[in-house]
Amino acid sequence: MTKKQNPMKDFITRLKRLDTKLAKVTPYWWDNSLTSSAGATQQAILSISKSLNLDIKSVLDTNAELKFKDVSACYRKAGNKAVNDLLAATGLVHSVSRTAEKIAVSDYELFSDPSVIREQILGNGYSCVNLYSLAQYCWSKGVPVLFLPDLPTSKKMDAVVQDVNGRPVIAITKKHKHESALLFLLAHEMGHIFSGHLGNGQAIIDESINESDEIDQQEMEANSFALALLTGDGGTRFHSRTRLTGEALAQAAKLKGEERNIDPGHIALNWGHTTKNWGVANKALNLLYPQLTWQDELKELFLQNIDEFEVDEDELDFLFNLMNIED
Repeated sequence: MTKKQNPMKDFITRLKRLDTKLAKVTPYWWDNSLTSSAGATQQAILSISKSLNLDIKSVLDTNAELKFKDVSACYRKAGNKAVNDLLAATGLVHSVSRTAEKIAVSDYELFSDPSVIREQILGNGYSCVNLYSLAQYCWSKGVPVLFLPDLPTSKKMDAVVQDVNGRPVIAITKKHKHESALLFLLAHEMGHIFSGHLGNGQAIIDESINESDEIDQQEMEANSFALALLTGDGGTRFHSRTRLTGEALAQAAKLKGEERNIDPGHIALNWGHTTKNWGVANKALNLLYPQLTWQDELKELFLQNIDEFEVDEDELDFLFNLMNIED
């Protein structure tokens, strides 16, 4: 008696060899009752392969190991993490960035100098440059901003900026409940774009972003841009003469933020980085932002700036799922 073939099960087994979490990626319409349909199974496998940026030859050769298509990527790595550890996350972000490029409604325009962007945002009534205002600026310039905290991969980067058909696309993949913890990441990626670091079709993979990184000239330029945009000074460092509690840091950050038009959460985290006291900085964040509504606001901003009919349903659904958007 021969064993009944199950192409989908075999494909999922091959996917798990790349990364065990990739088995979670399936089209919205798929369920296991469709395994008896050769047509539906093939369609599902091809849809998954497209979503994961898999090399189609490796997909069709069932005896071969699956592999990702090559992506022109520059990895800014911290520590000794192997580039191979980030291939799955890189493939996923590459795929959804291509989707974002198709559905963005505004034409791409070059970013202004950080001082000009800052002045424009403050002039629009914002008390500081916060995450929403910065994402709004990017979208207005035709640069999609994707928040992908739940990538189905074992390892991932903090953020990525990628050129897709001449349009930069920014993806923030770090997971944190407070928007201020992602604010510097977005500003940093904007710095890569403004400084001309991004080549045609290239992706810059920032595995771990740190305000004082001196990995190379490009990272320093992106950091300087980010600090100038957020604080008005590319060399801003916050510190204190005495040891602070979370309560004291939150109060001081709020007052300093009002005085200098700086996001208080950024001040707390900047101080935490300078003093290496992250526990106090995170406690201050919890006190400064007891209400967490920013994710819903950014999802709404995303929906306001796309045309859903520019891509097929599988492609759009995959992006929506990664962004935790209910269709």
